[in-house]
Amino acid sequence: MKKVNNRRRDHIRSLWDKLERQSNAPRLVTGLVKLEWQEFASAIDHADLTEIGTYLDLLHSGKVMVLHNAYSEEDCDRIVKSCIDWTTRESESFSPTVDGAPDFYQSVDIAQASKSFYSFQRIQKQFYLYRWNNDPYELFPVADKTWSRFKIMSGWSADEFCTNKPSDGVVDRLHIHHYPRGLGEQELHADPPARQKFIQGFNLTTLGKDYYSGGLYFIQGNSARLYVDEHLTKGDGYIAYPTVIHGVEKIDCQSAPDWGMSRGRWFMGFYSMDSDLSKNKNRGWPEKL
Repeated sequence: MKKVNNRRRDHIRSLWDKLERQSNAPRLVTGLVKLEWQEFASAIDHADLTEIGTYLDLLHSGKVMVLHNAYSEEDCDRIVKSCIDWTTRESESFSPTVDGAPDFYQSVDIAQASKSFYSFQRIQKQFYLYRWNNDPYELFPVADKTWSRFKIMSGWSADEFCTNKPSDGVVDRLHIHHYPRGLGEQELHADPPARQKFIQGFNLTTLGKDYYSGGLYFIQGNSARLYVDEHLTKGDGYIAYPTVIHGVEKIDCQSAPDWGMSRGRWFMGFYSMDSDLSKNKNRGWPEKL
């Protein structure tokens, strides 16, 4: 099995190398492709290199891939409830990603959004968890149902970086974000494809039920916005090449600002990122049209 996994990993790396040599990284989205999560995961698990190659081609050509039914409603509700419970037990805090860094959560408001330690502006309540802590809500096993496959698709092993600490350079960090009604948004930006060959995320709430406007969007060739949340329900996800310009439009912009966590947009994403001890840290950057 190890030989099969190594062959799959090496093949995926060679495909990415070829794609990135042949054409420039996409900046604009070229469309949206829908797929059931189980079909996507099966191709990876069974080392279907032809199908995997098709996925990589789609991503590098600027397509957004929507992955339906990755998580159950029960999984999504448990993640959200865990974060809300966390806020009742501990105060907000912040920590750089250094050895021994604790899990933490914080509200990033308009005043904080422009501080220099953020690559681009955002307004959200963000929950960050690391593998070296005790995972009190047992969220990493839930995340790894999908995260391990994404690592394979980026040319790594399924458990790459899992035992790393910040002084090793690259670490895993689980992100859960709440975008509050009347406030939550994220500036247009792009991300580096250094560690992960695509951005990814899962909606833990549903447009039209938990919030009514705004959400994730990508920029198309005519500068129009391709809105993704209208194609997602709770438990669905998406992936796209990191350099494609994207942002989060203000959630329920006509509503009064409301940091209450029972409503709004909840999101979960995974990042194998350069720690704050890395000498050459890769970071996202803001984009202007």
